Amino acid sequence: MMSGGRYEELAAKVRRAQSELDSVRGVGTIDGVTVEVGADNTITSITGPRAVDPNAVLEAYRIALGDKQPRVDSAMREVLEDARISQISTFTDMHSGRE
Repeated sequence: MMSGGRYEELAAKVRRAQSELDSVRGVGTIDGVTVEVGADNTITSITGPRAVDPNAVLEAYRIALGDKQPRVDSAMREVLEDARISQISTFTDMHSGRE
């Protein structure tokens, strides 16, 4: 069981990560189509010509996902490197059948 101080330390890490994640955006542009995504992969904006190839939107989305991922990884690093989170992750992976 975690003591109050250790709990607060972990909670502070999670709050910092959430604050950073709230501002993460990724942008992908191809063939005049620009897609912006948030940290949770939701599309926050699509701009481009009126008549657009749907494949261009999908490709811009993929590019945007790749663009934001390093910032998501950076925001989550402190939380994911915490030994307590690592132990929980290992436990849940073992008991969920994931490898």
